[in-house]
Amino acid sequence: MIQEVLYSRDGQYVRKAWLISTENQPSGRLMVFLDGEFYVERMNISTLLAELGKKYGPFTGVFISNLDAEARHYDYTCNQAYAKFVAEDVLAWINDHYPDVQTTNSLIGGLSLSGLQSAYIAYTYPEIFNRILCQSPSFWWEQEWLLKNMNPDKIKNNQFWISVGDQEKDTNVQHPPTNLLQEVDQVTAVEHMVDFMKNHQIAVNYHPYAGGHNVSAWNTELKEALIWLLQ
Repeated sequence: MIQEVLYSRDGQYVRKAWLISTENQPSGRLMVFLDGEFYVERMNISTLLAELGKKYGPFTGVFISNLDAEARHYDYTCNQAYAKFVAEDVLAWINDHYPDVQTTNSLIGGLSLSGLQSAYIAYTYPEIFNRILCQSPSFWWEQEWLLKNMNPDKIKNNQFWISVGDQEKDTNVQHPPTNLLQEVDQVTAVEHMVDFMKNHQIAVNYHPYAGGHNVSAWNTELKEALIWLLQ
């Protein structure tokens, strides 16, 4: 595992990141994960990537830190500036430092709010990210803003894994530290997005699971999700 610090060219973002490759040096297909510390510190991602690399590799995972709880509420809510940071600045840095990593037809993923932002980045840069992992994504944000503003033709060649727990039914909740208001429950918002994609013939694997909004559930499904997305 390699630890790096990533900078946006406009100076707005400075984020810690971890690189995990199936080879001795970063190479192969690119996978970008937001909320990187969740995957690196609380899931068995290193072991999983080593296992998957034997069949689907080589590939390199870049796990970008969320900085802190407050930054998540700004970075991960359909934020165009953050999308540009990931899709342009981070990928330019990868091309400069690790030229053997392929930065087209890449995978991007996240959980909760970062699942929302992953879908938004893929929607904004569909030619770069065409495999998208959305674990309990917060599609409820701003009364399902992303769904209401989505042109299905932009993502017709993309492939989405979308999951949600059957207990994620809270409504009218204010999430600290910014009191981010959730008016629509997670299950309803996710199902609306999945139905939209299916109705427009967008490839989507909907994975409802028994449980709530927690890392254990996301870790359990991660292997199956990545296998489906990498095929």
